[in-house]
Amino acid sequence: MKSLVAYSSLTGNTKAVAEAVAKGLGEGASLVPVKEAPAPEGFDLVVVGFYVDKGKADADSLRYLEGLKGRKAAFLFTLGAYPDSPHADKVEEGTRELLAKGGNEVLGCFRSQGKVDPGLIEVMKKKLGPDHPHAQMTEERKALLEEASKHPDSEDIKRAEEFGVGLLSRDAWKPLRPGPPPGNRPQTGLGAPGGARAVPRGATESLCRRRRDGEPVPQTARRIERRRRNGALRRT
Repeated sequence: MKSLVAYSSLTGNTKAVAEAVAKGLGEGASLVPVKEAPAPEGFDLVVVGFYVDKGKADADSLRYLEGLKGRKAAFLFTLGAYPDSPHADKVEEGTRELLAKGGNEVLGCFRSQGKVDPGLIEVMKKKLGPDHPHAQMTEERKALLEEASKHPDSEDIKRAEEFGVGLLSRDAWKPLRPGPPPGNRPQTGLGAPGGARAVPRGATESLCRRRRDGEPVPQTARRIERRRRNGALRRT
């Protein structure tokens, strides 16, 4: 199984996490800086690693993500904010949407907090002005930056390697079958006219049974039910 891990790193945080993911993916993984624009052809999986800049992937990684079409993909990112913060949620959501626009199948995402470049903090102060919230050094912000300076730590690296191993264990690792070019594919995604997406008929029936029997309800099933109620899904 061949996988490509293309990464962009400013302070070394993302590179360290990308190396751990590549290690988890095994001998078939190639680790390449995204600036080299490695061609995704010939790989079963493309993992893109980036650092967060202005709420999204850094410029080099963003261009690379936009160029991915019809691939099996995963991504990882590092940021100064806490990895379970709303800010990190928005970064993941935006990246998933970007990959989906290219017809890619997203297999997973890994987040890690990382040390913020001190020079970047000074640049933000000059660019945004001393009164901007992101330029003010409050006690809360000091605590955040102090915590970020400790990452990625050994536990982060361990989890990143496990993330890579987890990607290998998925049934989704089967290579994509050749299909028509993106422009000729039937429009069955959320971007299709009417915003409809095909969903197996038994999806919500299974959800109702789980609730009736007191079983845990997967988050994906809850999203399916919510979208169907809002008219965004149709039965097949």
